[in-house]
Order: sequence, then C-alpha cells, then structure tokens
Amino acid sequence: MGKPYKKLRQDINDILVKTMIVAQPSLSHLYKSCQPDDLENQLCFQILGFDILIDEDCKPWLIEVN
Repeated sequence: MGKPYKKLRQDINDILVKTMIVAQPSLSHLYKSCQPDDLENQLCFQILGFDILIDEDCKPWLIEVN
C-alpha cells in the first residue's frame, strides 16, 4: 500500500514542479510590472492553488491553477 501512495505523491509533485517552471516567467513579469522598484523581490508573494483530479488508476491530472 505504501508504494502506490509514494508513486501518486511523486506524480503530483512532478505536476506541481512542471507547472511552476512554465508559469515562472509570466509570474515574474507580472510582479516586476507591478513593483518595478523592488529589486530584491521582497514586497509581496503569490499564492497558487492547484486542483488535481485523481482518476480510477490513481493517475493525477491537473485541472486548473488558481
């Protein structure tokens, strides 16, 4: 029972990391556009919510990012 859970958790982590890699340039651009004087990136942060669907084969699917 531990192995399927570990695989599912790793698959979800892979989805999260790959999504952040794709989103990072856009998030960085938006931040710099709104905070041009913050050279150290210390004024704010972004909170993202990930909706993941797990199908009957225990495969996770990214539904949306809020």
